[in-house]
Amino acid sequence: MCDLKFGKVERPILDNKVVLLRKELFEKLADEKFMYVLSTHDKGNLSKSYFYLIVDKLREAGLLMENAISFSAVLPFKASNEGIWFTDGLLYRKDKELFYINMESDKLTCSSCPIFSQCIYAIKTIAKGHDIPLIKENPREEWKLIIDSLKKEFGEKVASLKILSFK
Repeated sequence: MCDLKFGKVERPILDNKVVLLRKELFEKLADEKFMYVLSTHDKGNLSKSYFYLIVDKLREAGLLMENAISFSAVLPFKASNEGIWFTDGLLYRKDKELFYINMESDKLTCSSCPIFSQCIYAIKTIAKGHDIPLIKENPREEWKLIIDSLKKEFGEKVASLKILSFK
């Protein structure tokens, strides 16, 4: 089971960094309003104050810089007094397309998925962009393979992580 969302980016693209995002905030990105604000600078039907509240949260999270998208991928994590670990999710930007998947959600199942063809398109797009061979039999397993591959790629490339101060 999963939660899968798609979006078209109307904002300019500023950066291609990978952002690690606390799971609670990552899950908010599945909300239609958060995804809308992330993809466009037009406030649409949202009140001005609510629109800018979301913009501020997205800036604090490192997803927006000024008025532009500042990531290529977002990996969610959990933190506790025992440590930090990745959860199974991904927000991925390919050019002007956004793909969001949360594998820990129970909103959709492959057998009754109304957006199955879009899911397969997203899988193929992301896999092709990272030379990930698709060898699994169902989309859920393919998503798991992609997410695990991107976590591994991130782990191999990261030199340091900067966190907020302890104060």
